[in-house]
Amino acid sequence: QLASTLTRAVQLAYYTVAWNDPNVINTEEARLDAVSKADIQRVAKKYLVAENRSVIATIPKPKSATGAAGEK
Repeated sequence: QLASTLTRAVQLAYYTVAWNDPNVINTEEARLDAVSKADIQRVAKKYLVAENRSVIATIPKPKSATGAAGEK
């Protein structure tokens, strides 16, 4: 119960700081339910475009000659 109480307290603090209204916690589910598939598609088409893309290329570290078992 302590974890759920702490979580609720953190959420209330967040809504108070971010929205200046701790009561937003009571309307969050309704606000999220109001988002439609069309809303998500519209926003995705606007912001998820090649010009806004970040590409990260990673190269794995080569394995040593002794293999993973011999490494410390």
